[in-house]
Amino acid sequence: MSIITDFEVQGKRVPKVVVHLDGAPWATIDAETLVRMDLRRGQKISEARKAEILLADETVLARRSAARHCAGNPKTRRELEHHLIRKGFSVAAREAAIRELESSGTIDDPVVAGRIVRSRRSRKSIGPLRLKMELAMRGIENREAEKQIDAAFEDVNLVEECLKLAEKIRAKYEPIDVPAQQAKMARYLLRRGYEGETVRETIERMRKD
Repeated sequence: MSIITDFEVQGKRVPKVVVHLDGAPWATIDAETLVRMDLRRGQKISEARKAEILLADETVLARRSAARHCAGNPKTRRELEHHLIRKGFSVAAREAAIRELESSGTIDDPVVAGRIVRSRRSRKSIGPLRLKMELAMRGIENREAEKQIDAAFEDVNLVEECLKLAEKIRAKYEPIDVPAQQAKMARYLLRRGYEGETVRETIERMRKD
């Protein structure tokens, strides 16, 4: 059993505290950790308590790193987990930090999913399949992705939207009545996320015009 004998504050902008045990420096921790763990001079510290303090401090640092990473550009839970892995935080610290961020509302996958869908739809024509793939890559669960996509396309005539997009790039694929050219345009529209039946109807309408 060790005893906390002193605290030495270092730095001004982001203060750190050197904790002294039994008269010797033991660990440098964040000032927030000092407060959260209620550390005081004269306290007895067991080995288990030491491990608890160090994990709490790592969690503080992990939470801040994740919060900075999504500042101004919200991230999904999976994206923040990957960020913390890259930064080298332990599993326990990552999980604790993620829980805190979820509790505070910093991590909110449904909100992020909605923003992604609105942003992608506002910039250019992107079909539902492409959006679903992008949401999945960012860690949005399938049910939530479908909910957001259904809402975004509720009043959208996908054939008309797809046709409008196809007309913009029609010149590149003329003559459109040639099967090889139709196949090229179909591949383009499929890559943009429109379903096969929508693409087939779009090309058939263009061919008849």
